[in-house]
Amino acid sequence: MPALVLPVLLGCLAEGCATARVGAPDSVDVVLPDGARTTLASLRGRVVVLDVCASWASACNLNARVLDEVAAALADEPVEVITLLFDEGPLGRAAQQSYTDVLGVRHLVVLAGSRVLAGTSVLGEGRDVPRLVVLDRDGRVVVDEVGGIVSVTGVVERVRPLLP
Repeated sequence: MPALVLPVLLGCLAEGCATARVGAPDSVDVVLPDGARTTLASLRGRVVVLDVCASWASACNLNARVLDEVAAALADEPVEVITLLFDEGPLGRAAQQSYTDVLGVRHLVVLAGSRVLAGTSVLGEGRDVPRLVVLDRDGRVVVDEVGGIVSVTGVVERVRPLLP
């Protein structure tokens, strides 16, 4: 694993790793499991923990399971935990289904919508995964971290100060 970290960091320094515009209002469009399209703006008033990932990334698969524990720990709070997959088309829909069927993920798993894929949402142009983004109750990005495996305690500690 450490051998992978240096090339990723060097790549970010050379090319720049895209990050969300912290403080900007959310404009993240997503495709729900039933195929309906919506934006995260519909979740205003709730803190959103967004696990940005791709099904081919093993760290993303691990994080999805950890975020199920985060969702359980914050079940009585105004928090929505969502995994956003960058997988597209029929393969994306299959990946979305496999997160629940194969990995046993219980929180919401969505596909990236057209603005997210085009890089015009608040998430910016990058498809760096795994990536943890937290939006406050007003829809502003307050946490944006790329890379690594998340911990239940670490995520919960970041979310608690944002709660009413």
